[in-house]
Amino acid sequence: MPTATGADNRQRLLAMADELGISPADLEAAELEYAQTKSSKEERALFDAERRNGFLQHLLPFVLVNLFLAFLSLRKGDFWFLFPLFGWGIGIVSHAASALGNGPAVEAAFQDWRKTRAKIDQLNVSHNVEAVIDDFVSTYKLQYTPAPKVDTIAYLRKITGLGLKDAMDAVDYYSNRHPGSII
Repeated sequence: MPTATGADNRQRLLAMADELGISPADLEAAELEYAQTKSSKEERALFDAERRNGFLQHLLPFVLVNLFLAFLSLRKGDFWFLFPLFGWGIGIVSHAASALGNGPAVEAAFQDWRKTRAKIDQLNVSHNVEAVIDDFVSTYKLQYTPAPKVDTIAYLRKITGLGLKDAMDAVDYYSNRHPGSII
């Protein structure tokens, strides 16, 4: 059975819309609205994934360090490991609430993330930021691994002439997209 091509599907869609009394302009507006909604949902999914990854990067050291401290403490029959466990645990619970929760603060963080991402995309077009960071990180990895964040920011500013805030945002964005490449 032959499959329909994109042009065939488009013609069928236009014919169905005509049968239902939907104008081509209304159909195009609906398609545009659908594309924007889909793009927004994809952005939100990426934002949520980055939040979860940040939490997991915080949770793993918490678990490993506290297991080690508990081992050391219990070996001598002491319970001092509970103090760092509870102290750090407060930070973990707070991070979990912000990374896994919803609400006005998360929505504000999402809007800030979208603005930063749009700015980084614009900088990428005008200054080729991602290629500059890629070059630096790959060169740095030949000597050391991974590249220090401060050195990456300084190099990016030197090559592109970006301000400190823009360079920091670009490096943070790159680091979130390429975990483990910059410390």
